[in-house]
Amino acid sequence: NKVGYFKRKRDGLFNNCHLIHKDQQGKFIIIDFFYNNISWRLINIHAPNIDSHRKRFFIGLRQWIVTNCIIIGDFNITLTKSDISNNCTFSEDYSRNTLFDIITQNSLIDIWRLFHPGKKQFTRKQVILGKLKQPRLDLLQNIFQNIST
Repeated sequence: NKVGYFKRKRDGLFNNCHLIHKDQQGKFIIIDFFYNNISWRLINIHAPNIDSHRKRFFIGLRQWIVTNCIIIGDFNITLTKSDISNNCTFSEDYSRNTLFDIITQNSLIDIWRLFHPGKKQFTRKQVILGKLKQPRLDLLQNIFQNIST
């Protein structure tokens, strides 16, 4: 049980961890916890590969976003041209605009990109027709709610 593991390994660091929701397909899991007496929500996603399915997935994700929300996982889409290698094509994808809307409407920040503007680093590598193609699809610990103090 991943939730139990999270609870046991971080005993004392994170308090009151609660499984809020997980879907039947294994595409996302939502956990609420307290850190430094502040309530947080962790959403770990594995977005679908097909752009129309991914768009619906992102639309459904909106209902779970709260203040102090961390969203991590495999988004299965590159946000910008900076997230692909030179051998990749930055193709049109309807789900990208939906994800950008969610980011904007919820004041979310790609933390990795904030601290590494213009840097190219990739989470997937594959050779297709003799060419190495590399995108940054996994945004682990990279996007989270902008916290106003």
